[in-house]
Order: sequence, then structure tokens, then C-alpha cells
Amino acid sequence: MAIEILLDLKEPAKTRLIWELLKDNGYNISRASVINFLETLEREGLATHIEKTGKGGFHKLYSLVIHDKTELFRIIAQRFVFKLWEIFPEVPELSEAMKALGDVGK
Repeated sequence: MAIEILLDLKEPAKTRLIWELLKDNGYNISRASVINFLETLEREGLATHIEKTGKGGFHKLYSLVIHDKTELFRIIAQRFVFKLWEIFPEVPELSEAMKALGDVGK
């Protein structure tokens, strides 16, 4: 849902805003979890941030690198399956899933 919020906003957003919108949509999640998720997306090259000064110091505003929802979820699925395959290379279904998803392109 955090990804969909970022896609809908179409502009960089503070973690607090994303967290509040998640709460407004019935998701009971900590703000720390939102921050960790966005940092993970950034490490994976799927999000980026800019820093702005504000009350209390610097604030990170996050945005997605890929704005096409289908493409973004395809890349996430590829990377997820690839990481599972790295852990369990003997599972034939994972090899088939990797072929179906195409190049992981990290």
C-alpha cells in the first residue's frame, strides 16, 4: 500500500505523510516500519530521497524511481524470486519462476 500511496502522490513525500495515509486506510503499522520499507526500496534502487530542512532538522522525502505500477511490481517479484532461488537453488519451481519472470536486471 505504501507503494500505491507514493504512486498516487506523484511527488516526494515525508515518511510521516505516508504513515498517516496508511493509518487513514486502516493499516496499523509503525512509522519505523514505513521508514524501514522505504529505505529497503532505496537500497534496491526502486526509490530515492531528497533531504529538506524543516522543523527539527532534516527530513527525507521519498519518491519512486519507476512510476509504472505493473513494471514496478514485476521487478519486485523478479528480485524476490531470485533471492529465494539463491537460498534454495535445488527447488525446480523457482528456476521455472525465474524463467517466466525474465531477466532480474538488478
